[in-house]
Amino acid sequence: MSREEVQLERSPAQLALLAGFLARFEQPDAIPGQWMGLEPRADGTQQMPWFQFSPLMDEFQRALHDGGWIEAFDWPAWLATEEAISLHDPDALENATAMQIGRLLTALFRQERFSEGNVAAAFEAGLILGILRRAASLSNRSPS
Repeated sequence: MSREEVQLERSPAQLALLAGFLARFEQPDAIPGQWMGLEPRADGTQQMPWFQFSPLMDEFQRALHDGGWIEAFDWPAWLATEEAISLHDPDALENATAMQIGRLLTALFRQERFSEGNVAAAFEAGLILGILRRAASLSNRSPS
């Protein structure tokens, strides 16, 4: 196992951290946020729109950073791999390793910096819920 793979392994506490968000993200009123700046200004100009995370998504993003889920690795290159592409399929995601969901979360939130609304699109597609469900499944299997 390479140093990078060792770094991306996850502890039971890290898996439990993700699993703890599952019920909240499953709520019917859970939203990733909303687009802002779409209204024209009084002078007729319009501000460039931006995506503002909901309080839940802000909390989730902080927890990912504080909990060690966001890692330094070559995520743009990884996103182009067959492995990364396959994880967007719910069946493949159901069998993802903790390392794979960590990479996927890192890529999603890093990509948000370059393409606003990326995380919202992942949420709407069910990818965030799938990741949280897989983390809960792995968390239930991890020794305490």
